[in-house]
Amino acid sequence: MNKSTSPGQQFRNIETPKAMIEAPTESILPSFNSGILARRILTTTSLVSMSFFFICGGPFGSEQIISSGGPMIGLIGLFVTPLVMSLPTGLMTAELSTAFPTSGGFVVWVLHAFGPFWASLVGYLSWVSGVIDNAIYPSLALATFTDVYGGLENKVAVYAVRSAIALVLSVPNFIGLKLVGNVTAVGFVLIMVPFVVLVIWAFAIADDWSALGELRRSESVIDAHGDVIGMTGNVDIEWSLLLQTLFWNYSGTIAISVFCGEVKNPNHSYPRALLYSTVLIILTYTFPLLASSAFNRPHWSTWDEGDFASIAKFVGGVPLATCILIATFMSNAGMFITEMCGDSYQLAAMGEIGLVPTCFATRNNRFDTPHWSICASIGFILIITTFNFDEILTMTNALTAIRQICSYASFIKLRYSHAETIRPFKVPGSIPVLVAMLVIPVAFLLFITQDVFHSLFPSLLVISVLIIGIAYAKWKKPTHEQLSRLQL
Repeated sequence: MNKSTSPGQQFRNIETPKAMIEAPTESILPSFNSGILARRILTTTSLVSMSFFFICGGPFGSEQIISSGGPMIGLIGLFVTPLVMSLPTGLMTAELSTAFPTSGGFVVWVLHAFGPFWASLVGYLSWVSGVIDNAIYPSLALATFTDVYGGLENKVAVYAVRSAIALVLSVPNFIGLKLVGNVTAVGFVLIMVPFVVLVIWAFAIADDWSALGELRRSESVIDAHGDVIGMTGNVDIEWSLLLQTLFWNYSGTIAISVFCGEVKNPNHSYPRALLYSTVLIILTYTFPLLASSAFNRPHWSTWDEGDFASIAKFVGGVPLATCILIATFMSNAGMFITEMCGDSYQLAAMGEIGLVPTCFATRNNRFDTPHWSICASIGFILIITTFNFDEILTMTNALTAIRQICSYASFIKLRYSHAETIRPFKVPGSIPVLVAMLVIPVAFLLFITQDVFHSLFPSLLVISVLIIGIAYAKWKKPTHEQLSRLQL
């Protein structure tokens, strides 16, 4: 990117042409969005809170960033990853969301850049990845309480509870997008309050600041009580787990683009929301992990998914641990609601374009929500909610990486194939500069994609999903009328 203009300055110096809001150029937008201004209800605040839950949802799930590599490499990764991944992706999303301010986001970008086949494939992979990823959250929400109060031994009961959680959390999406935005805004505040307390308290009583410079090593040092108190031996960083966890905790920026047709002023809201949410998410991960590492009880090498409650118990006793547990459940709920919303509105936009059956574009007369798309997402989640989390993580990371690579390619292609398109926000730099900006992100994404093929079951799942997606994209194509409305 061009160093002459900082990202923050570029975000602040945005002009919002009235014509881009009131009458988008016909050659850019599908005709079915010509009357969509009545739907534009999301504000910058709503986008920030929804971006937070799309990407982060709180510090939960970031514990292995420290335990897989040590505090030093983990904290470095927390700063480097958003610099090389989130910043370029956010800049691209801001430019293309303001250039193509219509529902569908990245699917529309790929459609204009490479045509219906690739748009259909990318949209399909993204939707499958999204609903599979979303199937994790009912399981995590249930685990929040079973880890403390004991598990359910009956598998049927486990499935029934997970399914009930999924169905209940789907309700806000049926009622309306504005409700989802409000729920996520309130949820963000309630989730962060106990972590602010944890950070301040842990910093105040921390007595192992030297741990911040430690790396993961091959052997653990055990005390007389059987607790880990240190590590020794050769440096032994689990690079695959570290990079997969970093990617999982910072991915999702592009997904917010699917709501572009629902945002009051996309030219103003998207650049600012993406900047604010990126900074917010970096702080959300960094301070709890920094404070917990300096406190270092239990030892950082033992941290696993969901261990912030254990750390909180050492810091502030049962009351603080209970607050963290409640916040954990709220985080899983918020991420489920937001992911469900994104998957459903993406599917609805694909229905409007003609990449999936048009029934998925049908909106509820009272709430103006795509109820059939929501039902399709729920149905898929109920089928796969019994999958293993680790198997799902690597698979969804691979599918998400493929989507992101295709979006990067669309970004570059549209710079010269649609050079005349008005861009209220434009990433500074020529095409070679943009390509250079994306080299590291693409290399990172290629690593994430190939890593899934080291395990048999996830690799078979990815291959199966790809084969089905390619076959579907070959078969299902928009009609001539739909393509003519898109000026393709």
